[in-house]
Amino acid sequence: MRDQSWLSEQTYDVLRRHGAALCIHDLLADHPRELTTNWTYVRFHGPDTVKRPYQGRYGPAALTPEAERISAWLAEDVDVYAYFNNDESGYAVQDARWLSGELAR
Repeated sequence: MRDQSWLSEQTYDVLRRHGAALCIHDLLADHPRELTTNWTYVRFHGPDTVKRPYQGRYGPAALTPEAERISAWLAEDVDVYAYFNNDESGYAVQDARWLSGELAR
């Protein structure tokens, strides 16, 4: 949901009733990390989604807080599906490998 008006308790309640996850992404500033079921879907669209969405590499500095958040969810038995869409120059693969390795520690 890219329209901020959808990010409301009413929407979260509907998602909870149907066992659906809110897509958590970085295209909106301060997107809520609201869990609405026992799994979540996280999308990474690039480190500078304002000027250059779908481009650039996040790298460890930007992904470390995300890894910590995801680790906490996993510890709470929340399944996490994380996808990278910053595919310019293969950065999505590099960032996904880094995040996967960090979560496996």
